[in-house]
Amino acid sequence: ALPAWRVAFPVALAAVALAIGAWLRGHGGARTAALVLGGLALAQATLGVVTVITGSHLHVALTHQFGAAALWSCAIAALWWACGNQVPSH
Repeated sequence: ALPAWRVAFPVALAAVALAIGAWLRGHGGARTAALVLGGLALAQATLGVVTVITGSHLHVALTHQFGAAALWSCAIAALWWACGNQVPSH
């Protein structure tokens, strides 16, 4: 199995690249959501490193878990805005 950092850092870098692209080309809610997504991804990566360094102290580990939920929520919002607020038809 891959160590978590081998997956986490490329995902964080991709989110930051998305945020930079949104800053340069985005508009409205999609731009804002992508910028928040990039910031959350950097914060999440930082919390992951701190979690490992501190030996998974409870408050750091819980903050990392809540950060993951916020990151997923923001990713879904960014995708929704980027797709023009359209609900796919069946």
